[in-house]
Formats: sequence, structure tokens, C-alpha cells
Amino acid sequence: MSFRIPSAISSKKYSLLLFLILPFLLLDSIQAQTADQIIQQMAAEMGGIETLAPIQFIKSTHVGHKHWIEQSENPKGPFITSYERATEVRALQEDKIHQELSVTQFQFKQPVESVSLIAGNSGYMKFGERNYPMPTSYSGEFLEWIRYDPVTVVQKLLKSNSLQKKPDVIIDDIPHFVIDATFDESLHRLYISQDTYLISEIDFITTLPNDQFYALWGSFKTNVKFSLYNFFENGVRYPMQWDIYRRDLKWKSSTILDIDFKPEVPDSLFITDQQLFDTGSIHDKKADFSSIQEIADGVFLLPGAWFVSWIIHENEIVVIEAPISSSYSSSVIDYLSSTYPNKTISAVINASDAHPHIAGLRTYAAKNIPVYSSYRNQELIEELFEANYSKHPDVLSEVSHLPTVAPVKTKMKLNDRIEIYPVEGEGGARMLFVYLKNEKLLYAADLIQKIPNGSFFMPQYLTEVKDVIERNQLNVETVYALHTPPIPWQSVETFLMDFSSAQ
Repeated sequence: MSFRIPSAISSKKYSLLLFLILPFLLLDSIQAQTADQIIQQMAAEMGGIETLAPIQFIKSTHVGHKHWIEQSENPKGPFITSYERATEVRALQEDKIHQELSVTQFQFKQPVESVSLIAGNSGYMKFGERNYPMPTSYSGEFLEWIRYDPVTVVQKLLKSNSLQKKPDVIIDDIPHFVIDATFDESLHRLYISQDTYLISEIDFITTLPNDQFYALWGSFKTNVKFSLYNFFENGVRYPMQWDIYRRDLKWKSSTILDIDFKPEVPDSLFITDQQLFDTGSIHDKKADFSSIQEIADGVFLLPGAWFVSWIIHENEIVVIEAPISSSYSSSVIDYLSSTYPNKTISAVINASDAHPHIAGLRTYAAKNIPVYSSYRNQELIEELFEANYSKHPDVLSEVSHLPTVAPVKTKMKLNDRIEIYPVEGEGGARMLFVYLKNEKLLYAADLIQKIPNGSFFMPQYLTEVKDVIERNQLNVETVYALHTPPIPWQSVETFLMDFSSAQ
């Protein structure tokens, strides 16, 4: 049967009609595609199943930067930045990576060079001549990096039987398909351009229980954005730019300079007799109470990577700092309860906002112990209290009451013995100091960090301590901080004086 244009419609009018309805016909065709069809088309655009499926290793050199979100002065940025150059070989179907890395950051005058290897349960890190087993606190980060690879993602999608198409979205003015898929025991959401059928973004939930900087956030969202696609001789299309976000904050950007999809990989590259060093889950960490020091009458210091201290005042105990994890704080509370059965923990003072410093606050909140922190940390602490701990439940996961947070904005007299002062400095904008007048003792949060050569990290911080003391006319003889045991305040003043006058 032939198709004939009705005589009543001129060819010119018909062409106009076809021009008007064709986009809608094409749109209906696009929207009618199933999730499987979209993934098949995506694989074809990236090089084809027959090309992508056999890829076992990728060798690349990339440069980029990393934001140290957890230690920056403002939890929303701008962030302290390190700059990286890496050459690596990573496996796509196994937990294997060999990476040579050079990092430049403000703490070091020269780049820090390292070599890292993971091969299943084996691995090491090498700095110069120092070679030691890869800690699991680091290996989780490397394994996450392997799983970001878009070819790895495509290989897993092609094997998935859990593909689900979701409503389309517009990203940067471009319509995108949205596909949900479960692999690596996690739900992944892919955003695929309707213009090119290439992956623009992928979202998934990350849990890093061994990572001292990210364990506190429980299970959190990671978003990887791919761009700068290039076409290679073997027919592969691959994004040369990766931008990675954690908790909706830019964490890392990486631009690939050189890439090889069929590298020669000698067997010896992934051979090592060193097993991964299991640092254990941060969620299981407990304090060691064997070296507690009484630094003043009724004032005790618990040494560790991050110090905890407490003050006994009449029938009350005031704790200063809740670092590391909920379990660490639980062990501190249990110790205090058993050691002082007739006294009550009346408060915990959170003196700074770096992520390891707030990591144990959830336990105090669960036990209705008031949390005193700078009012500028309110949003950050609320986010911590609302974090998803379903994979590693803690005591706050099991209660329904709202935590008590006492925001500190001005000088606060906690009781007859303890005073709290906001720092209001450049580095200490979100920090608090704790002052004991009778003992002439000042807790200086994270602003006094004495280093092994006898000097101090960041002299700027010392000037902020001096400003607080002078502004509030405090009579201080001894200071201590989150990483520094008690030292004479006079020694800090002498250092500042000598440092300021040095030629």
C-alpha cells in the first residue's frame, strides 16, 4: 500500500506539519525506551560491549586537587587544598591498584612522594625507604576510587538484573535519563545524557567505617560527575575529568593526562607478602585509660590521638572534647560512671569543629548530656546527629528524643569554677576555650600544637590564644590543647616574641 498526501494538504503545509510534530514523535520514542535499552545504548556509545567487557586494567596519569573538608576552617568551605599527580594501574574486575603519587600541600615545603599497592587482602604503602603494610583506614579510600571508574560501572550494569528507570531530569540544561541499579551491595543512581547516552553523573551511598575522617558520617552520599569525554583509537569514549562530591561538598577533582586501556601489566606489579593492616572499625574504638594524668586539682587528661579531659566540680563532671567515635565516648562515659559513681556528667564541651573532634558527640546527645559548642557549629552538629548509622548503629540510633545542644555565643560561666570563651579568631572562628580561674589553667582547643622540634605549628594560632587571654584579662600560667599536654604559657609567649623579632 502506498502513502499519498491528501490533495487538500499542500506539500508545503505537510512539511511544516511534519516539522512541528517530529520532535514530539522522537521524544515519545526516547521516553519509551526501557532501562535495559538505555544501558545497552550507553555501552554502545562508550565503545561497545565487545570492547568494554574484556578490559581488565587501565593505566593512567592524572592531576588534580583534593579538599581537606574535615580539617578546614569553615565546614562549608573554602577548604584547605592539596595538589596531586598520580600514575596508576588499576584493575576493573578485582580489588587491585598500584599508584605512584606526589602530593603538595601547605604543611610541607616539598612534595610528598609515595607508592601504594592493594591486591586483594595484601598491600603496602611506601614513603621513601619506609615500607609498611597498607592500613585498612586507607585501603577503603583506594577501593572506592577503583569503583568510580565508568568502565567498571558499565561492566556491572550490563550484568545487573535490578535496573529501574526513574523520571527524567534536566541537568545543566540537558535532559537526562535516570537509572537506578544495585551493585556492590549499594543502590546507584545514574544520570545519562539524552543527547549522547554517556554517563554524566552517578550517585551512591558510601560507608567508610575505618576512615578517621569519614566514619563519623555513617552512610553518606557520594556524587561523581564525569566530563571532558574523549574518543580513543580502540573505539572507547572515556571521561578525562572526574569531579567527586561527598555530602554535597566538592571533595576531589581529577583530570586525566594519559590513559591506556590495554597496558602491559607484569604479574610482579601486584605481588607482595605484606597483608593489609587491619586498623579496625572506628565505630569500635575505645579509650585506653592506663596513662591518665591529673594536671590540676580535679582536672584529668586522657592522652591519645585527640585528647579528652574532664573536670570534677562538687557532684558534677564536665567533659572537654568528644573525639574519634561514639564508641570512644561510650568508653569514656563508662569509665567516669564507674570511677565516680556518685557524680553526674553535667556537660560536654566541644571546643572545635574539625570532624574527628566532633565524632563522639552522638553518645552524649543520646544520654541527654548537654553539648556546649560554638553557635557557629550548630548546623554541623545537627547534621552529625541526623547521620545515617544504620550499618553501624550507635546509642543515638536507638533513641527518639531530641539532643540538647547549648550554643555558646559569648562568655559563659558554666559553674563557680569553669568559664567558656569564644575565640573569634581567623583560625579559631568556631572554637571555644575553657578557663579555670583558680588553677590559672586554659584549655586552648586546637590552637596550640607543639611539634617535635620544639616550635609550634601555625604561629597565627598562637596569636589568637594571646588575643583571647588579653581581651578577657585572663590570668593564665598553664595551657594545654587537643594535641598538646600542659605547658607553661610563658614558653608560648617567649616563642612568639622570638618568632616576631626573627630576621
